[in-house]
Amino acid sequence: MDNTEIADLTQHLQQLNFPSGFSGEIVFEFTVNKGRVQRVVLDEETSNLKDAIVVEKIKRSLLLWRVSSSTTGKVILNLHLHV
Repeated sequence: MDNTEIADLTQHLQQLNFPSGFSGEIVFEFTVNKGRVQRVVLDEETSNLKDAIVVEKIKRSLLLWRVSSSTTGKVILNLHLHV
């Protein structure tokens, strides 16, 4: 992913609202194929924030995110949350 796509993803995820009291790191792995996110998986070994509500909300948001149709590949996304 290029810097523009990373900035777009950051802005996309910043629109999510979470209840206060959450902090930690969440790591997701997913595939982008022709601009569409597929198979979002939580890396449970690396993540220390595993609240099901937070994880599902981020997963759904990632699946809705669209990038350039030429973007294809595997992505590892590290999120540091402090709400």
